[in-house]
Amino acid sequence: MDADFDRLAGLLKTEGPYESTLAFNQRCYRRLVGALSKSQHRPLGSGDLVALISEILRTESSLSSTLAPPLMVPINRSRDPWPSQAQWEACGISASIQGDQYLLTPRRWEPRWLSDRNGTAIIEPLFDGAIRRTYSAVRGDPFLSEMKLRTYSCEGQREAVRAILSVPEGATVAVNLPTGAGKSLCAHLPALLKSQRSGISVMIVPTTALAIDQERSLQHLVNHHMAYVGGQSASEDRRRKDIRSRVRDGRQRIVFTSPEGILGSLRPALYEATRKGLLRALVVDEAHMVEQWGDEFRSGFQEIAGLRRDLLRNVPEGSKPFSTILLSATMTLTALETLKTLFGGPSQFVLVSAAQLRPEPAYWSVRARDPAEQTSIILESLRYLPRPLVLYLTEPRVAEAWFARLHQEGYRRVDIVTGNTANADRGAVIERWRNAETDIVVATSAFGLGVDYGEVRAVIHGTVPESIDRYYQELGRAGRDGRASASLVVHTPGDVDRARQMNRKKIIGITRGRERWGRMYENHVALESNRVRVPIDVQPSWGAGDMEMDSDLNRAWNVRTLTLMSRARLLELDAEPPPSPNDSEAADGYDLAWKEHQRHRVVSILSDSHMVRETWEHLVVPTREELARADRRSHQLMCDVLAGARCVGEILGDAYDIAAGAGHEDHAGIHVARACGGCAYDRGLGRAPYAEPMPTGLPRWPTDGRLGDAISHLCAGRSRMAVFYEDMRQHQLARCLQWLVGQGIRSVVAPAETLDVISEGLYRPHSEQWVFTYALEEFWFMRAPHLPLLLLLPPGTVLPLHLRESFEDSRGGSSLRLLLAHRDTQDPARPPRVLRESLASPSFTFDELAMAVGL
Repeated sequence: MDADFDRLAGLLKTEGPYESTLAFNQRCYRRLVGALSKSQHRPLGSGDLVALISEILRTESSLSSTLAPPLMVPINRSRDPWPSQAQWEACGISASIQGDQYLLTPRRWEPRWLSDRNGTAIIEPLFDGAIRRTYSAVRGDPFLSEMKLRTYSCEGQREAVRAILSVPEGATVAVNLPTGAGKSLCAHLPALLKSQRSGISVMIVPTTALAIDQERSLQHLVNHHMAYVGGQSASEDRRRKDIRSRVRDGRQRIVFTSPEGILGSLRPALYEATRKGLLRALVVDEAHMVEQWGDEFRSGFQEIAGLRRDLLRNVPEGSKPFSTILLSATMTLTALETLKTLFGGPSQFVLVSAAQLRPEPAYWSVRARDPAEQTSIILESLRYLPRPLVLYLTEPRVAEAWFARLHQEGYRRVDIVTGNTANADRGAVIERWRNAETDIVVATSAFGLGVDYGEVRAVIHGTVPESIDRYYQELGRAGRDGRASASLVVHTPGDVDRARQMNRKKIIGITRGRERWGRMYENHVALESNRVRVPIDVQPSWGAGDMEMDSDLNRAWNVRTLTLMSRARLLELDAEPPPSPNDSEAADGYDLAWKEHQRHRVVSILSDSHMVRETWEHLVVPTREELARADRRSHQLMCDVLAGARCVGEILGDAYDIAAGAGHEDHAGIHVARACGGCAYDRGLGRAPYAEPMPTGLPRWPTDGRLGDAISHLCAGRSRMAVFYEDMRQHQLARCLQWLVGQGIRSVVAPAETLDVISEGLYRPHSEQWVFTYALEEFWFMRAPHLPLLLLLPPGTVLPLHLRESFEDSRGGSSLRLLLAHRDTQDPARPPRVLRESLASPSFTFDELAMAVGL
């Protein structure tokens, strides 16, 4: 058998009709050759082999202008995992025998469960590598070199990064970017920039798989562990201990953890770092989960708002308060309202949105008569769809049954991730997934939410997701490289009913809620500023059937009561510092103090009538009804997708559009650019895949534009200044730019060719002085943050007329704008006069500037 493997690998490595030079095509060759390699130590089944070779055949046929010749592979009738002729035929591959070889040719896929039986319509775009993404990379700022990058993935990513780096100290920035646009960079880059000397940024992620994935993405830049995840082994315990130690002294730079992690064992170290002025940013990734999961089974998503509030109080005087960054690709109105309520104070709340629906996926759904037909359709689809792919189920037991079934079908390069999967196993799955050692992941929602792997072409749902949000998040695992992908939902009538039941959040009623709050408040301890400490292990009543007081479920319901009251603005979630290990010399003493701390929560009372039933009816009842309406709407939109009576792009647009001022009058709203890679409705109209351009959010907030003493003295209270040079050498320009950056210049505008020359010198690591660069040819002031700015004009450059008036004299009221231009630069408003003679703002020669500041 090894000889057969080596022979097939050799055929695929040789040049010829089956060795395309296209990178997309090489991907499937690399995967098959890797699977055949003995170095992977991964079992290979007959189903795996058929699927991988079938993908090569269909890719070659799709990319070739002529029909590719049959692929000749060895026959081995006796040994597993070599496929039989029947197995090839079952997967749509004609396998004729010639001597000791099969001649393999792909056939058209004609599934009986599609109305037109044209399965080729599903798979063809996946094999030809069609590019669907409409946005492209844009010029990077100099500090991107910190991430070893030169460009941003898109304009939206660039504006989000600039917003995060330029908002006022202590502000909250909500970033809404499309899946695949690189929103993780919006947290990673500022974290690394702000911790070059010392410092820590905490990134809260919803799943262990995502924490491990985020750590992997930064391993080439940070040489220590970053994922603070659970585990029982001694090595995992030592890993967490080492992270806590680095957090305390500011060497950790960035840590990825869950809400439960930051509220639990990581908390004391984080307080210690904050008191030393080392906390740089608190980031919530997949921030829509604060609303979706925080209302019910993971209240920690909302409790972190109280922790943040207390951490801000613990920032020492003279230190910069940390910023809060909320990242999402699926921001709904209720999610935005929740985030604004929980994270909106005490400084500004800024929304940056460049929302575009994903143009890559085509949407397919099939209603099976019963579970048996559902299983048959899924198995048939798995034989034709390219690898890698994800099969999503809802319940762990169903996922486990499917995992076992796929093994029976001859698939060995399969992994499973559910809520029951151990952390170490999840990390191993992600590693195999990225190393092309796994072709299929069978998963529940525990796998996904930001796990980024560009080669995934298809996502199958073997059930109905309970909400449009879950569906859109999970199908987003495919097509992240910008190429066509497919979403296939195979469901039965019973799946729709189960999804409806699952979508109903268990939100406490006001009678029971008042009972719980009353018992907690009876045992409160008053703190300063309307803050109280309440126990969460008290029981509301002692009736028959009531849960045990010491149960985790009882405590969870008490915490849910507090989060519901917070949503209704009866109270505000808060926190207090945890006990420090240094507070007690005895370990037992600290353990007791920690347990006592964990059995309490701190809240700020916002209404004096918080115990009055009428107040609950006025504030809490509408909140519960609003949450219920949002859940029903999200489920109905999922049903609309299955019905196919509207374009899926329009359905998703309805889910994520937010009208200006809706919920909070101080935001401009979110318009989601529509896109659809194909759906039942559009195919019925004969409409091709489409995508509207990605919108770009504009900065609308005051920023920190502090200047150095030397340049402030030269400006003499004015916010416009010009410097004219006659003959400035490259080294003089470099020194001048470095001095200006040191004096507070944060934006540089120059012709694109000039930026190519000077950009490298505008970033000095460890200086915490970053500069935004703009090409003169496309610059408008309204698109830039209000930061001290330099406009650099080389000899012969024409100053655009729309920028001319912005350099007239001005006293205060806006950030400095400095013009550095050749002495013969003409005034575009008064030709042929030169600017140095007509500009009303204060001006100097370069020699005067150099002498005044010692350049």
